[in-house]
Amino acid sequence: MQRKVVFLRLNAQLPLVGVAIFPILPNNMKNFFVFFAAFTLFAATLLLSGCTEETEDITLEYGYAYFPIDSGHWIIYAVDSVIYSTFLSGGVDTVSLQIKEVFTNPFTDNEGRPAITIERYARYADTIAWDKLIPTVWYAAKNNQKAERKEGELRYLNMVFPALQGTKWMGNAYINTNQDATAVFANWQYTYTEVDVPKTMGTLSFSQTATIVQNDYEDLVNKIYSREVYAKNVGMIEKERWLLQLGTNDITSPLPWPQRAQRGTLVKMRVIDYKQ
Repeated sequence: MQRKVVFLRLNAQLPLVGVAIFPILPNNMKNFFVFFAAFTLFAATLLLSGCTEETEDITLEYGYAYFPIDSGHWIIYAVDSVIYSTFLSGGVDTVSLQIKEVFTNPFTDNEGRPAITIERYARYADTIAWDKLIPTVWYAAKNNQKAERKEGELRYLNMVFPALQGTKWMGNAYINTNQDATAVFANWQYTYTEVDVPKTMGTLSFSQTATIVQNDYEDLVNKIYSREVYAKNVGMIEKERWLLQLGTNDITSPLPWPQRAQRGTLVKMRVIDYKQ
């Protein structure tokens, strides 16, 4: 977006007329006020006559390109999902797979915003076919103030605009956290920690990325950490989310997170291919 900014530049040096005039002020006070008004008008006219107007086009970058919602766009992630449970052999299990998101059908949502459906697929190796994920279709929406994703029953406020380092917002405000299954998402304050920073993911390089830390909390029995990274004209290129708990009888464990976790999940996603 371009805005025109007008500057006034003073081209001439003004004479110190006050030095010459004030020594000859009249004694009569009424005449003095008439004289002062005339002098003020003269000085203003002289000031404006020494100014010229200049214009400059300034491009204001809001960061909309970090969240593309274009039909035909797709992106593939390598995903590592670690599950912690006392019911598992060894207490932990890791699943690695690929997930593909395809941006398909544009539409206008019930708030009048441009939106698009996202079809999701998964596979466990490059050599096998993609399987549809359930729920198959998610969607994303964006306007000039914010960008959202509806992932199943969870509605995330992923970004706000303009994208400025240090900006904070309640990214899970649309999630009903008064339920056991979603209570962990309560009071997450998203923050832009980096904006317009170059990053490399494997063999892929991105000239401008924005990092959002969505939560970073821990106590004796819980570890919650969530972070997403977006690249311009690509979308999300990296995600890391820790939702971990320790057994209530083991709060003195000397192990660091995530080794001390006994319940929960740790998910890491990174882009490996995409089409703009």
